[in-house]
Amino acid sequence: MFLAYRSIGNPTRITVIICLLFIIGCGDDSEEAVITGVVSDSQTNTPLAGVIVYVGESTSTTGNDGKYTIENVTTGQVTLEGEREGYTPFNSTVDARQGTNHYDITMVKLTQTYILSGNITGPNGLPASDVSVQTMRQGEELEGEENTEVDVKTDTTDRDGNYQISHLPPGEYILTVAKEELKQYSATVLVGNRDKEFNIAMEWDNVLEGNITEDRILRAEVSPYIVSSVHVIDGVCSAR
Repeated sequence: MFLAYRSIGNPTRITVIICLLFIIGCGDDSEEAVITGVVSDSQTNTPLAGVIVYVGESTSTTGNDGKYTIENVTTGQVTLEGEREGYTPFNSTVDARQGTNHYDITMVKLTQTYILSGNITGPNGLPASDVSVQTMRQGEELEGEENTEVDVKTDTTDRDGNYQISHLPPGEYILTVAKEELKQYSATVLVGNRDKEFNIAMEWDNVLEGNITEDRILRAEVSPYIVSSVHVIDGVCSAR
């Protein structure tokens, strides 16, 4: 800063002028940054409109060109976040330096999922509770060492025989249903672009075998679900 003055004059006046010039020259010591960039889809690489991008309390919403600009950001390490319905929220720590900082954002689209549900009955047509229900994506059985993760989802029927398995992307699933004394059930179920209802009627497995002392037809309670006929021939009984 250059200050010219005559040596002859009021010393107090000169001192005041110097102080004012010092204050003006120093100004505000705080530093601010601007963060700008483009938000795009991770698969198509096309700009995304309607994304809310924010740093702290400062926000910006992208237009059709996917651009955002956030001003008055304090310099240093800040958290840059982005949200839009149908996409996984974005969150990253960035270095905001004084001036304009360019940070592009890539957002991953959420996979639409659906629900597979239904009712399971026993051999007598009554609801079957405590039945194990399992789904596995078709083609996800382990094959060598390439596939190390298998997406298996399970549920157990309630007292009314109802089951529900959520978060299933569209595709074919191997549905396996099992309970002691009942024959294991397996089927391929296609989950399309909507929730799927799939009801199952289970059958008996081999339920009763043994020896008795006389030839006759008995009626025995072999399960909570049904009273079955037991055929006896030469002292050997069996039922299904």
